[in-house]
Order: sequence, then C-alpha cells, then structure tokens
Amino acid sequence: MLSRSLLLALAGVTALPACRSTTENSSSPPLSVGNPAYRSILFAPLLELDGRWRLKGTEDWIEFDASSSGTALREVMFPGQPHEMTNMYTLDGDSIVMTHYCAVGNQPRMRADVIGDGQLVFQFDGITDLGTETEEYMGEMTLVWTGEDRLEQHWRSFQAGKRHPESDMSFELVREE
Repeated sequence: MLSRSLLLALAGVTALPACRSTTENSSSPPLSVGNPAYRSILFAPLLELDGRWRLKGTEDWIEFDASSSGTALREVMFPGQPHEMTNMYTLDGDSIVMTHYCAVGNQPRMRADVIGDGQLVFQFDGITDLGTETEEYMGEMTLVWTGEDRLEQHWRSFQAGKRHPESDMSFELVREE
C-alpha cells in the first residue's frame, strides 16, 4: 500500500503537465537557451578568477567564489567593510549576466556576450530598486585580463540614463591566493 505522502507526491508530478500553458501566445518570457560549447568558453575565464585578489596599492581585497556547480560566480568587493558589495555572474543563453548589488541599495544588471582581446564588456540591461530617477548607478563594467594573476575592472556610472563620468571607478587587482 502506498503511503499518503507518496500518493500526494505522485499526484503532483502527474499534474505538472496540466499546469503548462497550451497557447503559443503565452505571457511567459521566452526561454533563453544557448550553445553549450560557446557557453563553456565564455564562462571559463570567469571561473578561473576563483580566489582572493588584492586591490593594487591598498589593503582592500575582492573575493571571487565559484558556486552552484560552476554555473555562478560570486564576487564580494570589500568584504566586511561598510561599503561591501556583491556581484553575481551567471549564464543566460549565450551571454553572461552580472547583477551588481550596490552599497547604495540598487541592483543594476549588465550583460556581456563576447570575450575578446582579453576583455569582457558588460552593458546595461536593467536595474531594480532605483530610489529616484536621479540616483546614480553603475551601468557598464569591463573586465580586462592584463597578465597572469592580474585583472582590471572599469566601472562606468550613470545618472538619469546618462553617463556620469565623475563617479566612474577603476581597480587593478592582483591575485593573492
């Protein structure tokens, strides 16, 4: 005799197909499916960043940590500091999406789909929790591999949808571990 919980679980599994929409004009967003070989080539350099990196000329550091079976990379900038920030890099189809969890409280999302000349350029793709229309946010970021265990980050700031270069930031990183 099957237990009540097993019967309920089986009923849930068989009911799943009935939950799917059968109309082609569904309001669901399209699925983003990519080429597995390209995705691997695109994401591999990010996974190699795993470890601790010192900001050149400072006592500050950034930590990269591969997560979720290598399908995500978490970057923690200035760990333990009041201005600590987190960036999450994940694949989406044939591109990489990076969400920047900023110390000011907004979360810009940027996307890159080509790695070339030792660079990965992330362009603005949206933002959540923008406090006001005039609040600044990071809208572009470029990673530049400058040598073995050396990396640069170039952050570009925006305000009201326009570049705000006075708040741009660049970091030179050297692998520590």
